[in-house]
Amino acid sequence: MDGFLTVEKDGARLVVRDGWECLLDAALWDGAGEAVVAYPDRTVRRLATAQGTVFVKVFRPDGIPSLWKRLRHTLRDALCGQAALRLLNIHAELEAAGLACPQALLAGVRGDEQVFVTREANGLPMSQAMKLDQNAARKALATAARGVRRLHDAGFVHGDCIPGNLLLDGETVCFLDNDRTARISFWSLPRGRRRNLIQFCSRLPEGNPLSAEEAARAFLEAYDVDPMDYLPAIHFRREVLAAQRRRRLAARSK
Repeated sequence: MDGFLTVEKDGARLVVRDGWECLLDAALWDGAGEAVVAYPDRTVRRLATAQGTVFVKVFRPDGIPSLWKRLRHTLRDALCGQAALRLLNIHAELEAAGLACPQALLAGVRGDEQVFVTREANGLPMSQAMKLDQNAARKALATAARGVRRLHDAGFVHGDCIPGNLLLDGETVCFLDNDRTARISFWSLPRGRRRNLIQFCSRLPEGNPLSAEEAARAFLEAYDVDPMDYLPAIHFRREVLAAQRRRRLAARSK
């Protein structure tokens, strides 16, 4: 890949962006930095370096609790390439399409473990923007909706399109957590769009200046939903509520 170097070090195969070789000496695998996410199968840590703050995501498939999910992960890596390298490629594709995402700096594999490092992106988290006054919240929702629409119009579907994975910088929407983000076929795009809209609307916070229902309506209006692509509103609402229930059950089972 242009602008990257391939390096073998301490049993790991690493692809690092030119000018960021300092990351090769960082304790990427060993839990350095401030914990942001900590699950048995993956961790995310915020790490300060001489060249700026980065986020380090480490994948550990052995920590996946479900045997079926672990097998599916192994098969996907075998057929489509390791997760860290897929992330490097999807970030390059998003940037080439003029879409904002954190700058990818390093991807690597060491045995069953994988690491992916990005530079800290600028912007206001969508979840914070929703806590401002009503006008600011509506503006943030409209900006987010236009950004998601641009993502879809470019042929991509986000893997987890929730408010917490969007950063707002003026009119620019930066997409975070692109583990399952992918470019998909024209025929699959309507279904993928619908899934992203349900993901977003099912995770809108309640108790802010706008109710979750008002926020969802403002978001969908700004997205300019094509009625030919989606079921009537009552069915959409049922799917949003079903997604909320699934997330609550998943949270309880952890």
